[in-house]
Amino acid sequence: MSNPFLPPALPRPRLVHWVDLHMHSPVSDGFWTTETLPPAARALGIQVLALADHDEVVGVPAMIAACRPYGITVIPAVEISIFFQTVGYHMLAYGVDLGNAALLDTFNRGRAYYNTMCHAAIDELAHRGQPLDPAKSPQILGDAVKIYHLVAALIENGYAANMSQAYGLVNQAGAHYGWSLPMEEAIALVHGAGGVAVIAHPGRAEPGFTAATAAALDGMRAAGLDGIECFHPYHTATNVAFYESYAQHHGMLISCGSDTHGPGQSPRMLTAWPAADCRALLERCGLTVAGEDC
Repeated sequence: MSNPFLPPALPRPRLVHWVDLHMHSPVSDGFWTTETLPPAARALGIQVLALADHDEVVGVPAMIAACRPYGITVIPAVEISIFFQTVGYHMLAYGVDLGNAALLDTFNRGRAYYNTMCHAAIDELAHRGQPLDPAKSPQILGDAVKIYHLVAALIENGYAANMSQAYGLVNQAGAHYGWSLPMEEAIALVHGAGGVAVIAHPGRAEPGFTAATAAALDGMRAAGLDGIECFHPYHTATNVAFYESYAQHHGMLISCGSDTHGPGQSPRMLTAWPAADCRALLERCGLTVAGEDC
């Protein structure tokens, strides 16, 4: 039977032992490239990856092609900005059809929202005496400029010493995060594109994030959520135990990912997670997970 999650051309390891199902590239706010990610993953023995850029899938085909010579499968994925009951969250989508028109149109709208805002902020920064040099920061050119591109540019141009300072300057110039989808709409979008919807790092509670309680998860599950990213570098042992128990009790999929944004970026380092921890999700993606005796 053909598998709807992975294109036929993707390599499939006979038995999957190690995976990392959450990372980012320069298409969004990460630094993993087609040159750096495949050899780094192979060095760790990782056989399956999921590139999940924020609200973008345009980088996935190139990563699939780059990983193919290394025998590494890349599950088409994306991390979607959502809100549920007025609270902002992130939601991972696995196994989506990269050519799905509704999916692409949605992300095109998000891209246009930020591009217009960010180009206005670039003009405002120049007016304030902080012009950004495209030679130092080519990411500010074109029609896909987003908040994190401005943050990086302010650091590269010497106007900010760190990300916190850069975000402050970006906000003062009128640019801010604001585009997101209602969770119900995002889940329907993902299902319509043939994928599964998994709440990302639900235990994150640092400034800007709200941890998902059991009550919140109950509501998300009622809205059609398929799974939970139980294993994440920011999750404590207590977080992992709670979310894993909740997922198992309700028959939900379990994911595990480093959420790595680039080489050497502790604590979110590229990680070889045991495939057995997310067996059901991988099997939904047409992959065979190695048994304990393999």
